[in-house]
Amino acid sequence: MGKFGSGVENVYHSARGGIKEFTKKHKVLLVCLLFVVLVSVLTGVFTAIKNVDNYSSVWFDNYNIMNFYNSEIGTWELFFNRFGSYLICLGVVFICSFNIFLSPFSVVVLVIRSYLVGLNCCFMFLLFGLSGMLTTIIIILPIQLINVLLLIAFCSLMFVRARNKQKYGSYCIGGEKKPFVLFLIFLVLFTLVNVVETLLLFIFSSKIILVI
Repeated sequence: MGKFGSGVENVYHSARGGIKEFTKKHKVLLVCLLFVVLVSVLTGVFTAIKNVDNYSSVWFDNYNIMNFYNSEIGTWELFFNRFGSYLICLGVVFICSFNIFLSPFSVVVLVIRSYLVGLNCCFMFLLFGLSGMLTTIIIILPIQLINVLLLIAFCSLMFVRARNKQKYGSYCIGGEKKPFVLFLIFLVLFTLVNVVETLLLFIFSSKIILVI
């Protein structure tokens, strides 16, 4: 047990040190991505306010973004919908890391997801009143912010990978296998967050479920 605890502690300190080093080294990139996210979220909020009386024109049914009192779509079905959504996003970002000229498409993925967070959280405030407000503040907004931060981290790692390939002729991040390992790690992290969101929505019997 002692060895296991020591191993976990070593992994924690190693990961913490790696995060600090990466953040310090690539703070300009991270700040730029955070700015992109902020602008995208605010754009979604303003779009929702502007179209509150005509929300069907900006309603993303294909994404199963909101289900209000929908008894036909179960919680676990929404879980797998969310899983498919972020699996596609991670896959696109990962593929874009093979070439620096594809990297802007990673930013497009980040923009779309951030825009949807602002758009739909604002719609829940405006259209569903107290129920939407409580569900958003307690569950959906914190979860989606975590997802956005994870996506920023993954995008930045994959952008650095593409830049290293362009600049040095190699990925310089542990060879070819490590980027795929990073993909799997982030997939697991997104899945854990998805599980937490699903359980919270089930426990609190929320009437509004966000899927982006």
